[in-house]
Amino acid sequence: MKKLEKQLEGLYQSQLEDFSLELSDQRIRFKTTKTEISQFDELVFDGVRAFFYADPNKADHSNPILLTDDTKNETTELSSIVFCDKGFGEFAIISSLEDHARGEAPIEISIPNFNLCFGEASFFIEAKSVTINDNRFSLKQQH
Repeated sequence: MKKLEKQLEGLYQSQLEDFSLELSDQRIRFKTTKTEISQFDELVFDGVRAFFYADPNKADHSNPILLTDDTKNETTELSSIVFCDKGFGEFAIISSLEDHARGEAPIEISIPNFNLCFGEASFFIEAKSVTINDNRFSLKQQH
C-alpha cells in the first residue's frame, strides 16, 4: 500500500477538471491537473458500492455534481485524499426512505475506504479498486 499512498500524495492540491459518476458501471472518475507543472491525472474508482458527499457550504449536500459547478477556487482543489484499508467508520445505505418505512428496503452498511476533500467538502467512497493514471490497485473489502 506504500505505492498507493505515494500515488495519492502526488494528487494533493490538484484542480478538479472533470468529474463523472458512472453508476451503471459502478465507477467514479476524476480528472485533475496541476497547472504549474502541466501535470494531468486521472483517478478512477471501480467497484463502487457506495459514496457520500457532504459540503457544508451547499444547500444540496447529496449532489457531488456540484463539484464541477464552481470556477477554480477552493471547492475544486483537492486539498487531501486519504485511503484507509480498514475504512472510515460505517454509513447506512437506504435505497428509499419510503420503501424502508414499509419494511421493503433493508438497511445495508457501507464502509468507505477513501476520503477526498475539496475545501470544506468531503467525498467518501467505498471502492474495490482504484486506478491512478495507469497504476491499478485492488483493495480488500471489509465486509
